[in-house]
Amino acid sequence: MIDLKGNETSDSVLFQIVESVTDTFLKMPATAAKPPEGAGPPAADLWTGSISITGGFNGAVSLTCTRAFALRAAQTVFGDDFAENDAFAQDLLAELTNIVGGNIKCLFSETTAAACAMSIPSVSVGTVFHPDATLLTQLWATCDTELIRVDIFEAKDDLKSRN
Repeated sequence: MIDLKGNETSDSVLFQIVESVTDTFLKMPATAAKPPEGAGPPAADLWTGSISITGGFNGAVSLTCTRAFALRAAQTVFGDDFAENDAFAQDLLAELTNIVGGNIKCLFSETTAAACAMSIPSVSVGTVFHPDATLLTQLWATCDTELIRVDIFEAKDDLKSRN
């Protein structure tokens, strides 16, 4: 069983998921990174994709990146004809969140030996906080020279019913 509570094993498993998704889906390899020193990019420059997980595990997964990274990733996926369009980039971030979150949901289903369900992804400008949840673990990675962050939150209750 895999314990995703912010230890060395969980960080390694989570990084393997992020690395596999960015390399396969975006053709942009990820490398492990440390949190930025100082404040980092302004909240207005950040986008966050989120999904809720319910069942054997109740919580949420969020993937945060800069708008610039989402636009470059969308251009990589949609091709050279891609015009800078926030809607396409937000759709791409939603799909990245869906893939990363789906892999994490599967890990929780295996770990808890109970089926988990996942919400559809949503994308917000800025970072997403879950006041009724505890940050379980956080992963930072660099992808195409940009920092991305994956947060896993654990809730006592079903977060999906409150969204």
